Amino acid sequence: SGIVHGGLVASVLDEALIYAAGAMGHKCVTGEITVRYVIPASTGVPYALKGRFVEDKGRIVLAESFLLDADGQVVARATGKLFKPNI
Repeated sequence: SGIVHGGLVASVLDEALIYAAGAMGHKCVTGEITVRYVIPASTGVPYALKGRFVEDKGRIVLAESFLLDADGQVVARATGKLFKPNI
């Protein structure tokens, strides 16, 4: 009670990875995500979500994302290997 489920935190971090890649013009899907939970996320509290493109490695794109509390402290962070599907 009062703590956000880790799966929900991972989902928003994943979205930020995809948005970061998309901002650089890459249409990607998540191939691998690693989430580090730093402190528990509380319900009913505003958070900031940030994503950052890291590197284009051909078919693979690397990105990272952060969930920050109102003081700018990292609540959770993720790194992701995204890939460009052949669609």
